[in-house]
Amino acid sequence: MEFLRGLNDCYQVVRSNILMMTPLPYVSQASSMVPQAKQQKEIKGFSTQQVEIDSSAFLSHQRQ
Repeated sequence: MEFLRGLNDCYQVVRSNILMMTPLPYVSQASSMVPQAKQQKEIKGFSTQQVEIDSSAFLSHQRQ
């Protein structure tokens, strides 16, 4: 529980998922879920950023 309380708010989804597990995982198992969630956020952020860049390129190409 201390580990979960120590997580930043950006890991609220991970915290909730861990708390819903029965039985609760060991700290080592729970802590391995955090880097996975972080990596997924980074991939999602990169994907969103790429879509915004592609959209901007499309709009600038249409105006010419």
